[in-house]
Amino acid sequence: MSATPAVSPEIRNFEGAHGYAQRQPQKTAAWQTVQLHWLEYEAQVEQAHDGHGVAAFVSAAMSKFLGCGMHTSGFARVRCKSCGDDLLLPFSCKQRGVCSSCDGRRMVELSAHLVDDVVPDVATRQWVLTFPHWLRFRLAFDAKLLTGALGVWIKTVTSWYRKQARQRWQIADGQCASFSVVQRFGDALVLNPHIHTVFCDGVWFAGDGGDIEPEFLELDGPTDDEMLEICVDARRRILRWLVRKGVVQPGEQWDEDQELLAEIDPVRAWSTKAALLDRVSIGKRAGQLVARLREGPVQAKKMGRRCAMADGFNIHANVRIGPMGRDALERLCRYVLRPALCSARLELLDDGRILARLKRRWSDGTWAKVFEP
Repeated sequence: MSATPAVSPEIRNFEGAHGYAQRQPQKTAAWQTVQLHWLEYEAQVEQAHDGHGVAAFVSAAMSKFLGCGMHTSGFARVRCKSCGDDLLLPFSCKQRGVCSSCDGRRMVELSAHLVDDVVPDVATRQWVLTFPHWLRFRLAFDAKLLTGALGVWIKTVTSWYRKQARQRWQIADGQCASFSVVQRFGDALVLNPHIHTVFCDGVWFAGDGGDIEPEFLELDGPTDDEMLEICVDARRRILRWLVRKGVVQPGEQWDEDQELLAEIDPVRAWSTKAALLDRVSIGKRAGQLVARLREGPVQAKKMGRRCAMADGFNIHANVRIGPMGRDALERLCRYVLRPALCSARLELLDDGRILARLKRRWSDGTWAKVFEP
């Protein structure tokens, strides 16, 4: 038997390692589609909307995306002092939404930062709030409105944690910690603004002394019955806040063809819209909802384990990670911070259309969607 030669700790075995390989964005379906059809799309938008084109920030993002990872848009020269080898590293576009490479790098960096420097070694729980369809357009269009709804949502869950602490330990001023991510998309690339919030699953309590370091008191997750109460409470708080702001009322929807119909037959369009939205069409209460008489308050229904829905507001809180599951927490952070587009699931078809594979097959058998370029 031959002895294994000693290896100095300063020497690393790079046998089988590969050198730097530049990514090739021009081979992806998203890049090819934007490169071929973006100018045509901008022209058609202006034609269809009397000269009003795509928002300037969107147009700028698309232009920068086409230069992402390309030497023609600039690069950094890196030289190895030992071998004298040169590498030309092209700059990235750093745009959000369309560039899966830049969004993916941002996802990895921010996830590592949250796990290493922000979230303490305590149990965490993910809370997901999904809004009803009639409200999604207003929230997606108005960022300040969505930010306000987010604040109401965090206060709702925080009040539940503090209530549990009062009932269990008679603590009146327990403090909570969380971070939230607003996702504007679903798996099928549909505009769907919803909120992922990761709460530390408990409260901090410092006691009576101001110099005492706060102690984290872990709480049990909500029961299915408590989820029903939280869902109804969240709906009530958010709707009350929106009505108080005077920007939206329950039942309001968006009809993309309403302007066209108003030009063709304004009276019929006006009355149809009122009937569709269940609103008063004329008189002192014009525009207000038709009064409704309920036999009882809105009831939430169970949608699964720690999942409830009330009048279109859906809350899910069954994902919990223990204090030692730092790897699992980082995977959760990557999930909530993931890019909207996944290049590996996009495919350019022979006729120019884009096939987008779903992450999971739907119950009706749908496994992919096909988009026009």
